[in-house]
Amino acid sequence: MQCIDCRNRPATTPDGRCRVCSVAEAQMSLEDARGVAVAPPGAHHPGASRWMYRPLGGLATALTVLLSVCVAVDLLSLFAGFRIRGLMTDVR
Repeated sequence: MQCIDCRNRPATTPDGRCRVCSVAEAQMSLEDARGVAVAPPGAHHPGASRWMYRPLGGLATALTVLLSVCVAVDLLSLFAGFRIRGLMTDVR
């Protein structure tokens, strides 16, 4: 039998919910009782960053450098093309 809330995991509690949904329900009942939002357990580890870890950070940096080099080469080729065009019009 699947969970009655998420329908993704098998139901493990007597009320027909999976473990994740039953913990979420308990968390919501705590929020209702206190009137404030409660952080999930283990949400704030000492020394942990607030931003998600980007596993492809090195690849993103390499692609940014590569695209920057391509832009510089394109600008250089445009400059050289206009310079040669200017020289060719002076020859005529």
